[in-house]
Amino acid sequence: MPAPSLPPLPRRARPANASRAVRRRVKTLVACLAGCLGALWMVGAPAWALDNGLARTPPMGWNPWYQFECNVNEQLIKQSADAMVTSGMAAAGYRYVNLDDCWMAKTRDANGELQADPARFPDGIQGLADYVHARGLLLGIYLDAGSSTCAGYPGSAGHYREDAVTLGRWGVDYVKMDWCHTGTNANAAAIYTQVRDALAAAGRPMVLSICNWGIQSPWSWGPATGNLWRTDGDFNWYGAPKNYWSAILAVAGHTSRVTRYAGPGAWNDPDLLVAGNKVLTPGEERAQFSLWSMMSAPLLAGNDLRTMSKSTLALLSNRDVIAVDQDPSAYPVVRVGVDGTWQSWIRPLTGSSRALLLLNTGAHTASKNVSIRSVGLPAAPLYRVEDLWTHRLTHTRDKLTVRVAPRDVALLRIYPTQPRTAKRH
Repeated sequence: MPAPSLPPLPRRARPANASRAVRRRVKTLVACLAGCLGALWMVGAPAWALDNGLARTPPMGWNPWYQFECNVNEQLIKQSADAMVTSGMAAAGYRYVNLDDCWMAKTRDANGELQADPARFPDGIQGLADYVHARGLLLGIYLDAGSSTCAGYPGSAGHYREDAVTLGRWGVDYVKMDWCHTGTNANAAAIYTQVRDALAAAGRPMVLSICNWGIQSPWSWGPATGNLWRTDGDFNWYGAPKNYWSAILAVAGHTSRVTRYAGPGAWNDPDLLVAGNKVLTPGEERAQFSLWSMMSAPLLAGNDLRTMSKSTLALLSNRDVIAVDQDPSAYPVVRVGVDGTWQSWIRPLTGSSRALLLLNTGAHTASKNVSIRSVGLPAAPLYRVEDLWTHRLTHTRDKLTVRVAPRDVALLRIYPTQPRTAKRH
């Protein structure tokens, strides 16, 4: 369902002789966010969401693909697990250390089982899982539902049950199942249901990440099948690596239309974070992290954790923004307006608060006037406004002017409050 939009408030009072019908229409439109969208927000998670007890909030972790592609080995994964802990990212909520394609040997073993490349993973996946678990983290791995992986390694078609048992024996906690080489007429819902059932029978809880790039509308059947599903293609479908920014905006726009399908245990996945990979400006990195958090997306860092800068670490560890992503109420976000170079996104949060994201896609710093009463909050004499990136706190009775740099965001958390408890800044 397309995100509803609201016409701008009139800047001048209407003439005294304006018809009552017109005045009533304007009042109805202004009240729409508080009423009409409130009904959408209260929908919550689908009743048919997969109930395996996992991913009750969006998974957080790391995936090496955009930074390293096939250049992965045991040392890299172990060092990345160590960096996740020592940097403080684990304490901020990042738990999954994931492998992507190319970890396997080129052939299965004599028993038909998957095996790790012995040169690059001499301790095997079970040894790697033990190392990751000893640091209080969880191990994720990559498989493909087709005859071979995207990079040409053994696929799991015809081996779903055997491969699930192998992963359970190794101690794997998260499975990304890709969609390469599945054939043109493959039924994604039916195949991923087989994968789901195979993992459930393997004797170990494992998150299932459906990675069929939004083909066959996985948000419509994914909640009953997996814990997360890709809503779209890789960023290179939309201009990356030359233009990651346009790709991120495209994927975010597509995902914004299906956020109502997600909820505890079942999440829309618009792909990895690319902060720290030197493909976005600092403002664009803030924008991606903010958009992903507003959409309750999995937060899977895609940079080199071992060498990341202090600024990248600060961005990825911003607990106020992470709290928006991990909010237990899991209400969907609504993109309420795309007005020239501005986008406005609103999401209800726990504790009678709202998150408001203002995205400036233009080439110049600009100001946006905001009516706090229009974001769906209950009426209050005063509102507390927290800027989650600058950490500034302000109070207002309604009006607020927000200044945003080009290709950057303001992310605000707004609470109704009382004058006697507020301190003006």
